[in-house]
Formats: sequence, C-alpha cells, structure tokens
Amino acid sequence: MSPSPVVITGATGFVGSHLVPALRNAGCPLLLLTNRRKMETEDPGIQQCDVSQNMQEAASLMQQLAPRGIIHLATHFMPSHTPEMIPEIIRSNITFGTELFDAAAGANVPWIINIGTFWQHWNGAPYDPVNLYAATKQALEDIGEFYRKTTSMRIVTLCLNDTYGTGDTRKKLFPLWKHLLEHPEERMAMSPGEQLMDILHVDDVVSGIIHLMQMLEHHAPEIADSDRFYLTAGECLSLRQIAGIFAEVAGQDLNISWGERPYRPREVMHPRCYGTPLPGWKSTISLRDGIRNFLAGK
Repeated sequence: MSPSPVVITGATGFVGSHLVPALRNAGCPLLLLTNRRKMETEDPGIQQCDVSQNMQEAASLMQQLAPRGIIHLATHFMPSHTPEMIPEIIRSNITFGTELFDAAAGANVPWIINIGTFWQHWNGAPYDPVNLYAATKQALEDIGEFYRKTTSMRIVTLCLNDTYGTGDTRKKLFPLWKHLLEHPEERMAMSPGEQLMDILHVDDVVSGIIHLMQMLEHHAPEIADSDRFYLTAGECLSLRQIAGIFAEVAGQDLNISWGERPYRPREVMHPRCYGTPLPGWKSTISLRDGIRNFLAGK
C-alpha cells in the first residue's frame, strides 16, 4: 500500500517551491493543489490537481488517498487594494481555504497547517489588520474555528514575518537591492527606514514548517495547548540596518535615497506575530550568511 501524501497548496509560490523539494528529499509523497500553473516536475512522488475551476476532483482524490495532513500556503497578497481586486482576494484567501477545510473534513484529514502573517497584528495587537489581505487571512482562521469545533481535525496557524532567499521573484527588498547592485546608475527612493523587520531565510521557514508537521504527527505535548505558533529570527533590525548589512556583504554601496518616500498608511514599525514561538525550533541561518547565499544564487 502506498504511503499517504501530504497535501500542499501554493507549491509554486516562494515558500512552496522550497518546501516541496525538502519534503521529497525526506521521501514524503505529495499531492499539490494548483491554480492553473502546475509545478514542472517528472517526480513520480508528486501528484498534481488543478483546483482553478472547483474543488470536486481534489476532494475526491483526498478521500481516495487519505492524506497525512495539509500545508496551506496558497494566498493572494496585495499590500493595498482597489475595488476590482476584491473578488479575487476573497476567492483566493477565503473561499478556496474554506473549500479546502471542508474537503479535508470529508476526507478525515488529521491536521492542517495554515500559514498566517504578521500583517494581521498591527502594533502587536492580537488582531488589527494592516490591510484587506490581512483581514481575509484572519477571516479564514475564524472559519477554521468552526472545523476545529465540529471535526477531529487539528488546525493550527503558523504565523510568518518577512522572508527572503534564493529564487525570490517577488517585488521584495532583497531582489530590488540586488538589481541596484547590478545597475549602480539607478537610484531607489525609500522611506526614512526606521521600521523594524524580523526577517527569516526561506530555508529556516521550511525547517519550521517541517518541524511543526512532525510535532503534529507525533502529538507532541509541547503544542497541545495552542493552535497558533510563529517563527522569529530572534531579533529585529531597522530597514536601514539591514540595508547596511546587505551592502557590507556585497562589498558595494546601495544607491538609496532615504526619506524620499513617506511611510505607507499603517506602516508596520514594530513587527510582531501573535501566538506562541514554535517550541523546539530556532533559526540557523544568520542574516549575513543568508544574504551571502542569496547574492551567490545558492
């Protein structure tokens, strides 16, 4: 009898594209629920199902395969929104997640790891959404409470702060700064840069997800009393400090005009995830080593 797979959503995203090979290297079979764009792979241990139209096929597959658990990474991130963006944000962040929880309940899936965000906690509040994206992330957590109360599933949220690493195609600071290094004639206008960041290398994020997965499967007593955990680098640095370290590691100044742009409305000045630090886990990649690897494409 074939071993049960772990279901992953968002496998083609930044974190997912690192998590999938890590799990496969550990011999874990996977069922990827994709949205139009499949992962390019010939690995026989990876099965894929397109859920862009509906969840019916995925729900049937989950009943047949009896998954070990689900890691829900898929999301539609928008730092701000316009009215025409609302349907897609709701569909991706609330409707799809609810359909996933419901299909999991029908297949008696034992656990789900749902990925949360520090954007749900402006000024460190238990709940104060920075933007509509964060509000929809919280809405799905609240919906998950219904499934926790009415099924035997263990649904836990793992909250993440900022992330970086090799292969990041998002319009994030490190890819933008790397572009500056390659085009020193260009200049980047930025805020005053006093906002703090708690930033983790993607490999540390992956190790945290796998650690939580293993704790759930072994019913670890350390996580029995909480359904919300978070990963942290253990220190917060200002954006200016991080830029300085980036330039130091690169051996080249960054052409940044600090203070030329204002802070965004509801700028997160002091990031904080709400919940419990993930027991038994800590980051192992220093910021300098992570930047060095990022610049080297490792």
